[in-house]
Amino acid sequence: MRAQDRSLLAEAGTLYPGHGPEASLDRLEAQKAYLLAYSVALRELSGGEPVLTESAKEELEARMETYLPGAPLRFMVALSADAVAAELAGRGKVLPEDL
Repeated sequence: MRAQDRSLLAEAGTLYPGHGPEASLDRLEAQKAYLLAYSVALRELSGGEPVLTESAKEELEARMETYLPGAPLRFMVALSADAVAAELAGRGKVLPEDL
């Protein structure tokens, strides 16, 4: 996270990332890292196509389980894969600045 962004968020006080409880800036950075890892893995597995095969979705689930073992809402990894793949297919590379 850029220092300027971190400073602005620190001034905001309480953060509520996603649908979970309040969190620290470190937790927000961890969530950003997870989303970046998800996007990079999905991009690799989709080959730039707007949909993933069933086997690619299974591999995506496995990669994300390795990245964050026991994460809640694991079913969402494959469920959201095609929507995210379609969005990424129109954007090109996935970079940290994209998130």
